[in-house]
Amino acid sequence: MAQLIQLDLQNNSLKKMNKQVFNNMSIWSFDFRNNHISQVEVGAFDGLYVKLDWSGTKLLLSNNKLEEINPDAFTLQDLRYLDLDNNSISRVRPGDLANLPNLLTLRLSGHKLQEIPNGVFNGSLIWFLDLSST
Repeated sequence: MAQLIQLDLQNNSLKKMNKQVFNNMSIWSFDFRNNHISQVEVGAFDGLYVKLDWSGTKLLLSNNKLEEINPDAFTLQDLRYLDLDNNSISRVRPGDLANLPNLLTLRLSGHKLQEIPNGVFNGSLIWFLDLSST
């Protein structure tokens, strides 16, 4: 199994996170900022082993082209920090965070959120939620 502390792929021209791209890997921090990612395929994180430490696992996807949080694609049970700032997300739906049970920080600033329905954050452990500039 490949073991990385940080995978840094920021400032590239990535358009999609393919299924099982992280198969049989252990990674603590992912940095995909400043790409052109518009899709995270269902199964993109399948086969990924994440070992929690005191600060938790981070996924940085700010400044991309994501239009939604697909709960079937974001299946990192041990993810603690998710940065989706400055994408194209216009709504957050109940259930979008269902497969992120240990998420503590969610950054969603710089979007044009039109609606945040009741129950979106129910049952979550989120301590820090940034919805600024929406």
